Amino acid sequence: MKKSLACFSRDPEKMFVVRLSNLMPFLTPLLIKMMISSVKLINFLSAARPSIMRTVEVLPQLWIFKQIENVVKQRLTSENKRTDLLQLMLDASTQQEIKVSY
Repeated sequence: MKKSLACFSRDPEKMFVVRLSNLMPFLTPLLIKMMISSVKLINFLSAARPSIMRTVEVLPQLWIFKQIENVVKQRLTSENKRTDLLQLMLDASTQQEIKVSY
């Protein structure tokens, strides 16, 4: 519960990356790629060398994403179907690209 509260305790508008992106919108794609790369690096290091990453505290945002990923994986492999919003979204999802024509 503490990690989920910590996820929403920080104001994203006060973060340096967000302020820089607001100041110079043309940098947004580069900043997004940098953030995604850093997340992938952290995930790789934690998988490759868990002993190194024990001292590093996981960011609350990454923790909550990991929890969501685990729940979705469990729901996809489970035979037991529940009727809730998550199950409806999983049933409606598709692996194919949706093309809209006007």
